Amino acid sequence: MEVLPVCYTLPDVTLFLPTRLPLSYLASFSAMLLLVEFLEGTPLLLGVTAQAFLLVAGVAFNLCGGLAYASGAFVFFSAVLSLELGVVLKAVLGEPLQSNLIAPQKTLLVYLAGMCSVLVAAFISTRLRRRRGLLESIDLSRQVVSTGLGCLLIATVTPLLLPEGLEGTFSQFNGAFVSVAILLMVFQVTRASGGKRSFHPVALASWAYITIDYGIMHFSKQGLFAPSVAWAVAAIAGGYRTSLSRLLVLGAIVTVAVSLLTPYSQTARNYAGRDDERQQAWELLTHPLETRALYQEQSKLNYELGVDYHWFDEPQGLLDRLTMVPIDDALIASTDSLRPGTPYALWTYVLNIVPRFLYPDKPLFRWGNLYAHDIGVLSDEDESTGISFTPYADGYHTAQWVGVTLYLGIMVCVMFLVCDSVGGSITRSPWGLLYLLYFAHAAPEGMLVQTTYSISNLTVALIGAALISRYIAPVIGNFLFVERAAAAPGGLQPYNPYST
Repeated sequence: MEVLPVCYTLPDVTLFLPTRLPLSYLASFSAMLLLVEFLEGTPLLLGVTAQAFLLVAGVAFNLCGGLAYASGAFVFFSAVLSLELGVVLKAVLGEPLQSNLIAPQKTLLVYLAGMCSVLVAAFISTRLRRRRGLLESIDLSRQVVSTGLGCLLIATVTPLLLPEGLEGTFSQFNGAFVSVAILLMVFQVTRASGGKRSFHPVALASWAYITIDYGIMHFSKQGLFAPSVAWAVAAIAGGYRTSLSRLLVLGAIVTVAVSLLTPYSQTARNYAGRDDERQQAWELLTHPLETRALYQEQSKLNYELGVDYHWFDEPQGLLDRLTMVPIDDALIASTDSLRPGTPYALWTYVLNIVPRFLYPDKPLFRWGNLYAHDIGVLSDEDESTGISFTPYADGYHTAQWVGVTLYLGIMVCVMFLVCDSVGGSITRSPWGLLYLLYFAHAAPEGMLVQTTYSISNLTVALIGAALISRYIAPVIGNFLFVERAAAAPGGLQPYNPYST
């Protein structure tokens, strides 16, 4: 009797952005993590404070509507990338939470107070926001390719044609057009194909433009990874279907890319401004293993010399930069021991809403740079390097407990109300994805200035991109591309994974 070989295939899975976290599962995970932390030497009160932050964040996330809304994206990325990822990694490494921190209990209490303020802001804003986003009525499914191509052309050609005085203003909005080209194309293609594919040449061109120009040529981690994150977010939001084996392969590719490109961006920026910066950058890029070894050696030296604030006993590469606790801890401790900040910083954030071409003499404040001098991270001569802090540490430094509760709560509430009312839900349209992409980077490290930026520059850019995408970009795109009618009647008629 012939014996046929048995082939095992992993099942396909449909990816989608979570709109709700089961609080019972979250509480169980939190209790388990608290037990592990206690056994590893974390004081009980400190562990309870950390887990209370997680549970409050979970309630706020569900109240906002999860990652379907901009507010939920802020809560998610702020919680995970400011504290929770680091807490989990500390537990895995067997290190108590208080190690390598100056004022651990005070820092986590500031985080908890800040997240409670975010919860109150979510409660108020969800009752006032529009039931349907302002941009949800703009449907580009019939002309998505020409729209994406038009957005890409606007982003790349317009800076070459603008007068010198307007280049800076346009640069604040330019990223929205390229991001919209990626988000819109990938989202619509994924949904129209029933989750079977996400690729389109226009989206690839936009991805390459940001990755090469901003990431590789300007040594920016955000430029290196943001386009890929935009692609992934749009595909997941569109209900991308794939197999577990492909997910594992993709995970391996992402791990390798991060482990090689992060050392490149960190090392290459040391040559920025030099005459041979392009040559040095090319050498680093074409010798990735040597670059990684150089980066690891420098990181270990910084750990030994105490140059950088760190939370883990040994360098953890990119993970060191995916938790904000150590740098926030230093700022919070300096607020109490050296000098507090000033609420005037919050006023300058509001003032920043006014475009410079309308207010040419608008003062330029680099509060992150000033705070970094306060904690001794930068030399006295360095007045340009920007250092990031969470909105919780920023609120506390500017006005102590009033800043991290009242001021932070008001500013976040206004941000939630505006962003949710404009972008709406990604379960109905893709426009809110731009907010999600922004908060993936800014929520944990954008200080409180992100609140005014997101309701002004980012929202204006999104509305402008939507209107231009609706009325102008298709005209530009159609000069180079004649879009075929979709197979489905009435253009692209995507399925919606959130409706089932």
